Formats: sequence, structure tokens, C-alpha cells
Amino acid sequence: MESIHQDVWHFFRTQAWKLIGLTLPVVVVISLWLSYLTYAGWDNWKYVQIWLDYIAKHPDDIAHAPGLHVNLAETLPGLVAQLLFDVLAILGIDRLVNGTGTSTMKLWQLALERGPRLFVAQMLSVLLVMLGLIAFLIPGVYLSGRYLLVSIEAALTDNSPLQSMADSWNHTQGQAWVLLSGYMLWTVVRWLGTMAVSGLGHAISVHTLGGMLMMTLTHIVNMWLGIPVLIYLYRARAMALSAG
Repeated sequence: MESIHQDVWHFFRTQAWKLIGLTLPVVVVISLWLSYLTYAGWDNWKYVQIWLDYIAKHPDDIAHAPGLHVNLAETLPGLVAQLLFDVLAILGIDRLVNGTGTSTMKLWQLALERGPRLFVAQMLSVLLVMLGLIAFLIPGVYLSGRYLLVSIEAALTDNSPLQSMADSWNHTQGQAWVLLSGYMLWTVVRWLGTMAVSGLGHAISVHTLGGMLMMTLTHIVNMWLGIPVLIYLYRARAMALSAG
């Protein structure tokens, strides 16, 4: 596992700027949009907080709690942007690794085509993992390890969501716990990086122009810090393929 982490770090240091350029339109547009919604007071957390406050004050009257609204203006664009970002970054990693001459326009076309399949595959995987967690903690965690490569499979192939899930299951045979631990490591690194950037603007109100710009920067950095995670998953899949 040490070698794969070294590979991820080396690839990120030397090639990340190309992936940043590839995903730049998606990252900047969605970050500005989400920051503007928060700046204007359209914040999903506000609705969640109202619901939680009611439950805390009236624990015996949950049936009359206010509806848990979801701000679709924030949720749907954010979901689409994340799908586009993931597929574009994965396709970009594949182009850099294999040295193909696939054009950026072609990568965008593939991202738009495969994004919906990625969404379905991820939702089905999450559903199975949640069922495993409900049944018992360990089966749910184990399933999350077995379906860890679903996003890579769905982004790199034209297979159906179910086939992407099956491929992830096959490629993680006997490696689920090891791969999951490595994934968690890079996820923690991403979280620490995001917290560091968020801390810089903590004293600035989100409802000021400066706060909006700082929140935009935080969104941008958070998405780009997801690149090492995707590199790790791509590298894990490549190792599974070579071993098989």
C-alpha cells in the first residue's frame, strides 16, 4: 500500500494542474452559484436547523414538526456538478496515464453521457451499503469497500450501472479492507485541507461580499482536493486489473 500512496502523491504533484484546468469550468461555476445562494440566505442547513430545533424542544410531538425542506436550487446543481467533476477528473487521469490524444471536447461528451449511469450506480451502491449498516455495522462497512471502485468503473466504461457494481465487486475481492483504509486516509487529507482553507475565512460573515468570495474559494479547493481520492481509486483499480 505504501507504493500506491507514493504513486498518488507523485501523480498529484506533477499532473494535478492539468486536471484542475480540465475541470475548471465546472468547479468555478458551481462554487460561485452555491456561494451566492448562501450569501442570499438560501441555505439547506437553515431548514435542517429549524427542524432539529423543533425536535429538541418538542421531542414528544415529532408528527407536527415542520417539513424538512430541501433547497433544490442548491441540491440539484451541486449534484450535477459533482457528477461532471468526478467523471471529467477520472477520464483526465486515464488520458494522462495512457497518453491518449483524446480531446477535451470528447472528454466532456463522455462525461455528459456517463454521468447519469454513474449516478444510478452510486445510488444503488449506497442503498446496499445503508441496508448493510442497518443490519449490522461491519457488513455495511465491508460493502462500502467492495463497491469502492463503482465510480471509476462507471466513468471509464459504457457498462450499465449493475455491471459497474459487479466489476467493482470483482476487483476488490480480498482487498476491501485494505482499499477502504487507504481511501479513508486520502479522504481525511482532503478534509484537513478543506478545514484549513475554511479557517482562513472563519471571521468573515458569509453574508458579505468578502465572505461570499471566501466561501467560493473554499468550495473550489474542496472539489480540487478530491482529485487525490480519485487518483487513489483509479490506481487501486489498475492494480486489481494487473493482478487479475
